[in-house]
Amino acid sequence: LDSAQILPLARPDARTWVDFGAGAGVPGLVLAALLHQKHGAQVTLIEASTKRCGFLREAARAMQVHAEIINDKLEHVAPRPVDVITARALTALERLLAYGEKWQGPQTQALFPKGEEVSAELQQASTNWLFKSTIHPSASDARGCIVEITECQARTGSALS
Repeated sequence: LDSAQILPLARPDARTWVDFGAGAGVPGLVLAALLHQKHGAQVTLIEASTKRCGFLREAARAMQVHAEIINDKLEHVAPRPVDVITARALTALERLLAYGEKWQGPQTQALFPKGEEVSAELQQASTNWLFKSTIHPSASDARGCIVEITECQARTGSALS
């Protein structure tokens, strides 16, 4: 449920997904399973740990789900525009936006599960980034939410520009 609740928040035409820091496959592998029947859907999971990538490959095989699994540090992966970016418990929102910048297309949504510190993370991220955000209550944890970020760009004159 924690991962599956992300799917209905995505645009219905979303076909390309990337999950940063895929870990044990939450939410990326769960989303790949849910998108398995959707024509043209492609899910990429990026994970630095070789051991975790082995698990992800075996889990995807056992589930009969297609997912591209990239064993590398996120910074070393050649980015490409995607429709949806996800990441769970990888890093603070400001760093997620920096990682996601090169993966953005014109309609990219970022859907990040976050916890009780979401307001502080949004405030911190807004010092260097301009973006639209929507907070969706979590269906699995009353203390959590899914932060939807769109139209993200580095602020002019920020340390990032």
